[in-house]
Formats: sequence, structure tokens, C-alpha cells
Amino acid sequence: SGGNDDKWSGSIASGSPVNSDNPGWTFVSGSGASQCIKLGTTSVKGSATTPTLAFVSGKTYLLTFKAGAWNKTGEGTTLNLSITNGTLSSSSVTMSLGAFTDYSITITGTTDAGTITFEAKNASNNRFFLDEVKVREAAPLTVTSAGWASFSNANALDFEGTGVTAYIAKSKDDTHVTLTEIEKVPAETGVVVNAAAGNYAIPVLSGDPDDADGNLLKPWLTSGEPSEQTSYYTLAVNGGNPIFKKSTGGTLAGGKAYLVLPSSAPQLSVDFGEGTTNLEAIRTQMEEAREGIFDLSGRRVENPTKGIYIVNGKKVIIK
Repeated sequence: SGGNDDKWSGSIASGSPVNSDNPGWTFVSGSGASQCIKLGTTSVKGSATTPTLAFVSGKTYLLTFKAGAWNKTGEGTTLNLSITNGTLSSSSVTMSLGAFTDYSITITGTTDAGTITFEAKNASNNRFFLDEVKVREAAPLTVTSAGWASFSNANALDFEGTGVTAYIAKSKDDTHVTLTEIEKVPAETGVVVNAAAGNYAIPVLSGDPDDADGNLLKPWLTSGEPSEQTSYYTLAVNGGNPIFKKSTGGTLAGGKAYLVLPSSAPQLSVDFGEGTTNLEAIRTQMEEAREGIFDLSGRRVENPTKGIYIVNGKKVIIK
């Protein structure tokens, strides 16, 4: 018992054998808990080291896991992370007492196989629970302060839980396209993404992708000039809102996407498809908002106009 059964202190996880899902783990002061592991004692620093991971040079990986601290006043809550080959985007996390928290760490700069170690900071009273450790190949994605970007990758990708919203594009008329949200994106599929500014690692999809039939966004995996030359559209941002502008030619960066439509309009407006909250519902939600209205940079907004906002922790769109 302990951890997943919501027991975080007392007579739990003591002396129970550890049975990991994959062979090759090594533990210091580890005990089996409720479908997880408890590491450390009041006087011994606990740690867990993964099996050897077959990293490939030049690729990006995403480490995800759950961890929570023993629930006792004065218990240490710092969990240190280290890797034998490569670089972690964070070398420590702060855990909550008596609760699991989900963490995502990006792994870059690997050149060969390596291992990852989770270790308590302190030698005493720094007990912790660990669960659901996963390392997956991922695609690096950078979102600027504009909040929008086009994106494509040779792999199928899973945007669920990444903090990034992905959209495919379909034609509405000669001057409008519709963006529809998609989570599990097929390989070599162009998308438009929206997120707060920052660097992200989007994990490679292990299951079946969602349906992207009718998507008009074409992937552009390597730098150069698309064969359509001046007849294609690229993503731009106007007043915080995405639009597509007709290209005048030139190089398009690799890992982007572009749109081809039989239109002569210099600019295409964007509408949003299913799942977008309508304006009246947004107004009601805003009136009832307990935590305020914020833009994608985290700034409170008193009088929102057109754009995308965070209301009660959820993304809403005013068109």
C-alpha cells in the first residue's frame, strides 16, 4: 500500500518486494507500494535508476513521470534527476506532500545509450513515491511570443497533455479556412499549433492517429522553396489571431507547413471548427469566471476583444 491508494504515511510500503514492469531497474532503499514504488527511509537516501536506454544521437526525447513526497511535516520535497548521457531540461523537481504530481522533462544531446537516476536530495526524511516513468522519442517545437506556429514532422505525434493545441485546416470559401483541433497527428501532416511561448517536446505517437482527411496544410520537412512557389499561403498572426498570407516566394524553414488553395486573395481569415465555444457562451463564462481572464502570456485582461484567452484554466476564443 501507499501512493496510488492515497496513503502517504504510517505503516505502508515497508519491506514489500519491488516488481517493475521492465527489467534492469536498480534501487536504493526501495519498497513496493500500491502499483508504484516508495524510496528512502527516515535515515537513508532513496534512489531509482532506469534500465539502459537506447538513445540515438541527435534525437530529442521526453521523460514523463509521477512523484510525490511522504506526508509528514518537515519532510524533504526535492527530487534530483541525473542522466549518464545527454542533458535534462531540469535537474530537479519539487514534489507535493501526500500527492502525486505529473512531470515532463526534455532530454537532448544524447550520443549513446544511457540511464536516468531519480534521487532524494537529503539523506534523511526525504522519502518519495515514484510511478509511470516513460521515455519517448519526441519532436522539438518552439513557440514564440506570437503564440501560433505552423509545424510538421516525419513521425506521428501525440499532442495530448503537452500544453500545445494542434489544428488541421480545411477550406471554407475563397477567403476563409477552418481550423479543427486534432490531438493524435499522422506522420508527415502539416498542422497549426497554439501555445504559450516556450520550448516543447511533442512525443512520438505509439498508437493510431486521428483522422486528418481533408487537411489542406502540407508538411515541409526540409528547408527550401515549395514547388508551388508563389501560389501558397503561410501562417501569420494579426492582433493575436492566426491568418494566412499569400507567399511571395523564398525559403520556407524545415518543420513548418504551408497551405495551397485556388484563391487569389492576398490574405485568408481563419474560423474555428467543432469544439470552439461560441461568443455568447464565452461571455457567460467570463461573467462567472472566478479566477479572472488572462491572455496567453498570463496577463490579466479586463476588457477582452477578439483573440484567445484563458478563463478558469481553459482556452476560449472570441471571434
